[in-house]
Order: sequence, then C-alpha cells, then structure tokens
Amino acid sequence: MSLFEIERLIRKTDYTEALKQLNIYIEKKPEYFDNAQRLVKIIMNRRKQYSVLAERAIKASTENPEDHATPAKIILQMRSIEKNPPAEIKRMIDLLEEMHLFKYYAFMFDSILQDSSAFSHNGEYFAAIAKVRDEGFDIYKDEYEDSFAEENQEMITDAQAVMDALNDAIIRYEDTAFTREFDNINNQFITAIQKDDYEQAERLFPSLEEAYRKYSVIRNDVYECGQKIIALYEKQQELNSEITDASYLPFMQRFILGVQDPEDSGILGAIDCKFKTTLENVKSEILAAEQKRTNNYLAVLPQALLQSDTDYYEITNRTKYVYPLEQYALLGKKSNALYELINYTPDSTYDIVLDYEPKLALLTAELLDKTKDFEAEQIIQKQLLESTSTDITPLFDSVFRMTTILGVKSSLVPQAYEWGSAYLTMTEDQTWQTPTALYNSYLDTLFDASAQSMTDSWTIITESYKSDSDSYVQNATDYKNYAQTYTTGFDEHVDIEGMGGSRVTAEALFAYAQKMGEQQNPVYHYPDASIKLYNKAEELSADYIAAIEERQNSLNQNLNAHEDWLANEDLVAVVVAAINYMQNRKSELELVRLQSSQQLAEAQVELEEAAYAKNNAASIMEEAQDALNRGNLANAEKLLLEASERYADSLAIADDETLRKQVDSTVAGLSTRIMDAKNELVIKESRELYTQARDALNYDRYEDSETLINAAINKWAETHTEKNPEFETFLELVNTAVSMKTGRVLLASDPLYSEMSQLLSIAYQYYDEGEQYQKQGKTAQADEALTLAEESLNKIKAVYPLNQEASLLLLKIDRLHNPEKFEEEFAQKVQTAIAQSKNKDTMVQAYNTLTDYYNLEPDYKGLKDAIYNLEIELGMRQRPVDNSAAARSTRLTTQAQTQFNSAGSNTARLNQALETVNEALRLNPNNKTAEALKDRISLKIGSSSIIVLSSDDQNLLTQAKKAYQSGNIDAANTYMLRLLNNNPNNIKLKEVEDLNNKIKSQL
Repeated sequence: MSLFEIERLIRKTDYTEALKQLNIYIEKKPEYFDNAQRLVKIIMNRRKQYSVLAERAIKASTENPEDHATPAKIILQMRSIEKNPPAEIKRMIDLLEEMHLFKYYAFMFDSILQDSSAFSHNGEYFAAIAKVRDEGFDIYKDEYEDSFAEENQEMITDAQAVMDALNDAIIRYEDTAFTREFDNINNQFITAIQKDDYEQAERLFPSLEEAYRKYSVIRNDVYECGQKIIALYEKQQELNSEITDASYLPFMQRFILGVQDPEDSGILGAIDCKFKTTLENVKSEILAAEQKRTNNYLAVLPQALLQSDTDYYEITNRTKYVYPLEQYALLGKKSNALYELINYTPDSTYDIVLDYEPKLALLTAELLDKTKDFEAEQIIQKQLLESTSTDITPLFDSVFRMTTILGVKSSLVPQAYEWGSAYLTMTEDQTWQTPTALYNSYLDTLFDASAQSMTDSWTIITESYKSDSDSYVQNATDYKNYAQTYTTGFDEHVDIEGMGGSRVTAEALFAYAQKMGEQQNPVYHYPDASIKLYNKAEELSADYIAAIEERQNSLNQNLNAHEDWLANEDLVAVVVAAINYMQNRKSELELVRLQSSQQLAEAQVELEEAAYAKNNAASIMEEAQDALNRGNLANAEKLLLEASERYADSLAIADDETLRKQVDSTVAGLSTRIMDAKNELVIKESRELYTQARDALNYDRYEDSETLINAAINKWAETHTEKNPEFETFLELVNTAVSMKTGRVLLASDPLYSEMSQLLSIAYQYYDEGEQYQKQGKTAQADEALTLAEESLNKIKAVYPLNQEASLLLLKIDRLHNPEKFEEEFAQKVQTAIAQSKNKDTMVQAYNTLTDYYNLEPDYKGLKDAIYNLEIELGMRQRPVDNSAAARSTRLTTQAQTQFNSAGSNTARLNQALETVNEALRLNPNNKTAEALKDRISLKIGSSSIIVLSSDDQNLLTQAKKAYQSGNIDAANTYMLRLLNNNPNNIKLKEVEDLNNKIKSQL
C-alpha cells in the first residue's frame, strides 16, 4: 500500500491499520523511511490526545463528581479519536468511563444517604425514605439486569422480590393509622410521666410496649430485606468474582440498611431514628421524673448531720421518697429494654444512671437510720467518757455498738456497690452529682465524728489496757521481789507454821512480806517460801503475758477489721502506741518470768544445800555421840561444834522452826553430857594442880607454884566461866612471892642473860683468884682480884640490883677481905635488917637483905624464922590458921553440906552452898573436907561454860562473820549485839569473844 493510501487510512482515523501498513511499507521501501516516519508521528500525536482527555475526565470526575455531563462528553470525545483503537486503548476508555460512573454514583449514594440522615434527624422520616427510594433504587439497576439478562434470570427475579417486600413494608410503615396509634400512645405515656402520674404511666406501659412491638415488626421486615440483598450479593460474587461494591446489590443493601456515617441514613436508619427518638423522649421524661422526685427528697434532707434535731421519721420515709424513685427506675429500665425489639442492645448507661439514684436514696435513708442510732450511742459514749468509772467494759461495748451501727465506711460508699461503681466510673455524667455529694458529706460527717469518738474511746480503752499491763508488771514484779525478800532474809523469824506450814499459800506469804516491809539486817532465810512466790510470779507472768497478748490481738484484729479505723491516723497512732507500750510491758513480764525461773532454780539449789548441810550435821552428831560413848571427850566436843556449825549452815540457808527446835534440843543435850563428863575431869584435875601448886610454894618453888596454879585456873576455865575464889586467892599469894623473887634470879629468857652471865662468871673467876691469893698470903694480889670481881658484880647490880648471886658474892668478898670484922658486924647487920622488916616502907628491902644473909649463913640463929614471918607479912605465904578460923571453917563446911543435901537440882541453892564452902576454905585452905564438898557441889552445878551456841545465835554469829569479812562492820556489830542480847553468856565462847573484839576495834 502506498503512502497516499496509508494517509487516507489516517484521515479515516484507522490508526491501527495505518501503523500496520507503514511498518510493511518501511520494510519494502526503506529509502522512503522519513516520509513514512512523518505519518507515524502524525498518528502518535493524535493518540496523545487520549492522555490529555483522560486527565481532563479524571479531574472533572474527581473535582465535581456531581457533574455527570462533562466527564461523559470527554469520554465520548475520546471514543471518536480513532476508528478501531487498540484493545488497551479501548480498555482504558472503558475503565475511565467506569471510574466516572463510580464517582458519580458514589456521589449520588452519599448525597442520598446524607439527605436521608438529615431528614431523619429533622423528624421527616417519610421524606428520608422517599429520598432513598426515588433516587437510589435505579442506580446500577440496568447494569445488574443486563448482566443476568441471558443467564441466571433468577438473580433478577430474586432481587425484584426483595424490593417488592421492601415496598410493602414501607407502605405499612407509612400507613396513617399505624403512625397515629404509635404517636398517640407515646404522647399519652409521656404526659402521664410529666404529670408524675406513675399509676397512669404504669397502666399505659403495656400499650406502649405493644406499639413498639408493632413498630419493630415493620422495622425488622425492612431489616430482613436488607439481609436478603446481602445474601443475594454473596451469590452474585460466587457467579462473578470480579464484581465490586460499586454495583447494584451493594448499593441497595446500603440504601435499605443505611451506613454508620452518616448516622440514621437509609430506609432502616429513618425507621430506627424515629424508634430511638421517640423512645429516648420517653426515657428522658422518666429520668426527668426521677430527678424531680430526687429534688423533692433533697429539699427535706438536712444539709449537714449531727448539727441539729432532725425528724428522722420524715426523712427516712421510704414510701414517700425512695419507692417512687425505684418505680420510675423500673419503668425506665423496662422502656430502655424496648430496644431489644429491634435487636439493639439497650443503652446500659441509661440503666446505670436511672438505677443509681433510687439505690442512693435507699442508701441515704438507711444511713439516716444509722445516724439516729449513732446520735443516741454518741450521747451514751460521751457520758461514759466523762465518767470516772474504771470499768471500761461499758465503753468497750459502746465502741462496738457504734461500729456495728455504722459498719465499714468503704462498704457504705456508693462505689462499694456494683450500681454505684458502674455509675461513678462514668465521670462525664453529672446527673446525680448533688445527691451523691450530700450522701458523701453525710458519710464523712458520721465517720469523722465516729473517728473522733473512736479516738477518744480507744484512748480511754488503751489507757486502761496500758494501766492493766502496768498493774500486771507491778504485781508479777512484787511477787518476784517479795520472793527475793524471803531469799535475802528477815530480821526476825517468820512463823511459816503459823501461816499454814507446808500448805501456806503464796498470797499469804506475799501479804506477810508486804506487811513487814524492808528488812534492815536480815538473818533468817526461807527459800522454800520464795519458791512458792517465784512459782506464783512465773505463773502470773505467763497469765499476764497471755492477757496482754489477748488485748494486743483484740486491738489489732478490731483495728484491721475496720478499714475506716485504719484510715484514722490518730486512732491508729493511739492503738499502735498502746500495742507497743504493752509489748514493752510484755517484755518486762518475760524478764520477770525468766528472772523468777532463774531465782527459783537458785532457791531450789539453796534448799538442796540446806538439806545436805542438815544431813551432814546429823551424821556428824552421830559421830559425836559415839565419841562421847567411847570417852573421847575432845573429839566429841570437836564433832559437836562441827555438827552445830553445819546445822547453823542449814538453818542460815533455810530457816526451819521444827528443825531449829530439834537441833537446839539435840545439841544442848549432847553438849550437857559432854560438859558434865568434861567438868568432872576438870574439877578433879584442877584440884590436883592446885594441891601441887601449894606444895611447890611450901618448898619455895615459886615459879613451879605459879605455873601450877595458872594451869589449875586454866583447867577450871575449861568448864567454868566464873572464877574459882580458892584458886584466885592462892594465885595472888604466888604472884606476890614470885614478884618478890623477880630480879633476884637471872633467867635464861632474860634479854641480858648472856651479858650478865658472862659478868657473873668473870666475877667468880676473880673471886676464886682472890681467895687463892688470900690463902697464899698475897694480900695485894688478892685485893686486886677481889676489886675486879666487885667491878663486874657492880655492873650486874646496876641492871639487876636485887640479883641474889651478885649480892651473895659481894657478901663473900666482904668477908674474904676481913673475916674477923665481917663476923663482928654480921650480927648487927641481921638485927638492923630485922628491925627494917617491921617497917612497911622498908619491909621489901629488909626481905631481900635477910634472904641474902640467909643464903650466906643458913644456920644463923633466928634468921630463918624472921624470913618466914616476913614472907607471911608480905603475902608470900599463907598465914597459919588459928583455932578460931579453923573451928569456924569446920562449922561452915557442915552448913554447906546441909545446904547441898537439901538443894537437889536447884541451881540457886547449890550456888548458896558453894558460896558457904568457899568461905570455909578461905578461913582454912587446908580444910580437906571442905575441898571435897566443894568439888561435889561444883560437879552438881555443872559447867558454866558453853560448847556451842543455840541455832539462832550460831546463825547470828555466821551473819556477823560474813558481814565482818565483807567489810560491813556496822552490820557485823548489829548481828553481834543481837547475839549478846540473846544470851550474854555467849561472850564466854572464845570464837564470839574474838570476833566481838575485832568488831569493836574497827568501830
């Protein structure tokens, strides 16, 4: 084909064929390529119009979807560009046309639904339906019917059947009689509500419910038509998977059922809108009626509680105020339930709002009932708080009555109830703000008042509990302390037997110790009594700890059982402080219990020690009796002392009246037997020693006599505390004799004995030399030697002027110097000394001189008698008994015998006999009959010495020792004074005397 022919194809707009021929032409005649290319460019430029027109069509359709003509004209123009366009061009134009129709129909769809929604919201429900039916039902209808014209004709008939059913429902809905009936019953019902004629509203409700049921039947038929369209569309999708929502059935579904946005669109939207609008009006009126009733109730309620007298009968009248609210709430909920007729879920918010106020009103009435009882209890509690009674039971009961009255605040707040929680979580709703606030203010007022009252009451209660715990600690501590008093001891004996002995109660022991008070110098200890008190202290501590724990648990449980109390910081602080306080007291009781347990164990150990000491003492007593039976008096006495001390140890640890009496009897009995046996020996031996002392004196053995008489006196003192006049008189005689001899004899014990002995020895040597020289006729040498002897002797005499040997040797030297002269003068000197012996002032000097002369010349006539008489005068010898004294001594002896014979065991009469016989012996120391009688009387009187103290006195001595050893001299002196006051003879016991002297020395 030539280029001319190809160009003619271009003029006919057959661009596809022209391009085909141009391609063939270029292959055959490539040299004419440029000419062919020119024609190609023409075709391409013309085809560019597709893009330009397509953009214009899209823009027009998008910017003005309601303008159907402009895009349609552009699309028609595009179809005229080319006679046989390529398939892709044709497809593109078809899609562009579909897009335009979609935009246009979508716009129409939105407009129809928007308008239908607006009509519905304006109450023009028929107009809303007409808008949809008249303008929307034909959209895409032709395309739908065309698509099934040849096949699946039932798709067309089914769709038409649905639309016919829909038209029937619409006709019934738009029926005047139906509409009038529905509107009338709604109006009548609302009027009854507005007039607060609940009974009328209640009578009308069944008719109202029936009207809504009929309405719902039509409405549900419309809804069913929409559901059938949906099912038919699903079937269409099965036949044509490429079908989209931009088609007839989806459009019809939405026109019938409406869409979410805009709300209340479509036919069903219009029908439902009237249903909802009318029903919401009903609900609003019911809610308004409830609000009116609430306002009536609010008008009579006090703005605040507990501030003035309130007519609780009026404000808690359920029939007048609460029940009508409940009735309207019930009516409102039944009305709201009508939504279920059209398969709508009723608005739960409305039910919550409607349900809240009646229940709140009931809760308010119940709270006001509580308030009445609360105020009454408040008065009681105030009186109890002002009372001075120590019994907190009524206050405690009142607290729990008040708690019972109010209950727990958290359970009374509206949020605690499902209805209250449901409503109050809707924070945007303010419908019942006023009654809620008022109720909460009531609740706050009551619980604030209760909190203060509780705090005041619990303060009293806890103070009482604290006081109880204090008394518990004090009581248990007192028992422990008074138990300690029995352990540390009493100043005087405790009459345990008089209080009941082993059956004495802890309470009696406690009362006695309490009465006796503080002990100054305790002596007598009672660990057995302390054990009872320690046990009681332990028992009380355990009981009191349990009592405190019970109170703590009660406080804790009651506090934790009431959330409102936990929220009361003041109350919590009071209770916690009390619990802590009681915890400290409980710790103190634990300490009392522990200390009591420990001290109880110590007291038991003391009892064991006391028992051991007692058993040990009993064993030693048996040994002492055996020793006495064997005649071993020393061992018997030693064992008796040891047993007595062990008994004293036992009684010092644990005083026991029965044991004390038994010990005193047993020990005293054995002591008497020992002392009687010992006294017999003492009297016999002391008499023998006295006789020996007299014999020694008679033979001028002065030192021996002194030793013997002292031995006799000491022997006598072993069993006697009083002195023996016979021995004491003789001792004076011996002491005088010995004193006269003192200094005359140089004793080996003398500190200068060695020096003086040496001087005396030198003197004798010089004397012997002088005597030898004298015999040899060597007078000068003799005088010189004798002079030296005199010098040594004078040195001795300077220290010991009475020294017998020195005096005698000096006399011998004088005689050796001039024997004739000495003999001539000796007689004169003797007479001079005898003359001096007559003078008391020179009597002692004369005695020494005469004794020296006697030692020089023992046979000198009259010298011995002179010395003898002088010794009697000086008291060195007993004066010879004259006949008168001897005779009187004999008479007194006879008298003493008579007294003794009639005295029996009478100590006073025996002592009288002893005094008589002592006088007989004074007159005649040689009266053997009197001596024998005296010894018999002394045996009968018995020993005046003691071996052991009484158990009490031994205990006092033990306490005195302990006090002295610990340095407490005052306490030791107190015990010693008590010991001596009990029995002055106690001082005769050497141990007592020694300790007393030590104590006195440190006072």
